[in-house]
Amino acid sequence: MLLVAGMFFSFASQGQSQRLMLFEEFTGENCPPCAIYNPGLNQLLDANAQKIVSIKYQTNIPFGTPKLYDYNPSDVDDASIYYSNSSAPYGHMDGNAWSGPVFGFNQAILDARYAVPSPFAIAVSHDFSNAHDTVFTHVVITATQAISGMPQLKAKIAVTEKDITGFTSYNGENHFQNVMRKLLPDATGTLLPADWAVGDSVVVEEQWEIYGGDPTPDWAQLEVVAFVQNETSKEVMQTGFSPAFITTSTPNPAPDEVAVNVWPNPVTDKLSIQADFEHPTNVSISMADARGASPLCPIHLHDVTRLNEQIPLSSLLPTGVYILKVQTDENVIAVRKVIIR
Repeated sequence: MLLVAGMFFSFASQGQSQRLMLFEEFTGENCPPCAIYNPGLNQLLDANAQKIVSIKYQTNIPFGTPKLYDYNPSDVDDASIYYSNSSAPYGHMDGNAWSGPVFGFNQAILDARYAVPSPFAIAVSHDFSNAHDTVFTHVVITATQAISGMPQLKAKIAVTEKDITGFTSYNGENHFQNVMRKLLPDATGTLLPADWAVGDSVVVEEQWEIYGGDPTPDWAQLEVVAFVQNETSKEVMQTGFSPAFITTSTPNPAPDEVAVNVWPNPVTDKLSIQADFEHPTNVSISMADARGASPLCPIHLHDVTRLNEQIPLSSLLPTGVYILKVQTDENVIAVRKVIIR
């Protein structure tokens, strides 16, 4: 679904926006060089998580049909055709800003591109059905600079899985990051207007019913990357990102263990969190922003039987989307996406 609205935001007068970069990698479970060079690439990307996000296309290079490629070969093949890619590990930063074998990518290249402002701002969020079998994506693209005569702009959305573990591939890799699971609505994306005034905004909404496979995507690990790409030059002009609800570094969620109530949402002042426990329990409450950073110190409560906490978020955090996590010593008992207005 694509909606167009003319809106003026206070930041639009600034003319351009800070860029969030996109790194797209073609890699493969049967690719020996991928196992050699992917750890270094991932280390570089992780160290610059505030500047760049990635999409990893798991190909069938050099042979066979690996698990992750087999899950969604059509989108992987379409992306390979789009970039005329036939090798791995091979990467593209912001489409055409840099391309090459991933061992050639470095901090200096990343920093040089990051210094180039973007004419767009992109806000991304995602949520799930009650059964967690369908993901809903919401993308708002806003022009912070006037643009005219660009008839080949596309909005593209990728659902990626943050961390996949549990098996060892042919090349020895056993940890796969930011794996592309689905392109929405498909690899061709959604056509955008050719002309934009400052403050013009487009809303793109898509949904995907998660289907089974080997391995089946873990809904709590799914992230959403949205970007604007010029089809003529293949330049990615701006990127937006919505992080996973839970990462592999946290205990497994136990959603039925305790009923946790969180309100109001969206919140403009104080966020209330309430839960009851059968026995005295240690409880921790934390918040993470869209990049996974924790802007607030976690709240640690000891020997709680009735949780009734109020957090004055509006006075401590800027407006935006955050992930609230409530956990005991044993389990994560609640993960909520909280919007501060």
